[in-house]
Amino acid sequence: MPALKVTLRDVLAVLLSAVLGLGAMMGAGAVLKDAVVLVIILVFPLMLLFGVALTSLIPLCRRFLPGWRGEVLAFIAVTVAAIVLGALLEINDPNQDNMLLLGLAFALAAVPGHRLVAGPSRH
Repeated sequence: MPALKVTLRDVLAVLLSAVLGLGAMMGAGAVLKDAVVLVIILVFPLMLLFGVALTSLIPLCRRFLPGWRGEVLAFIAVTVAAIVLGALLEINDPNQDNMLLLGLAFALAAVPGHRLVAGPSRH
């Protein structure tokens, strides 16, 4: 497998998809829990690192499997990683039923957002 070449476009795609995913996650949290969740990003700015860690999986999955299979793998990986990291960082209570919905909201915004900026897989 050739070396992974990272361009400025890839970095911007990861950052933008992290912001989009966090916005969707906070919006879903405000609908499911309380509107105060929208302020968490201002109080806890390290959430952006959480988002970047999650969205850095997207280019790896797209590189591993080209085409729509890579997009599906990225969607599943980001959803599961959002749930696991949310539980490990104690952002979400692991006993709550809406953790899957928050992970899905993150992935539904982040994966297409990454594709819009990065473009189709270059394989």
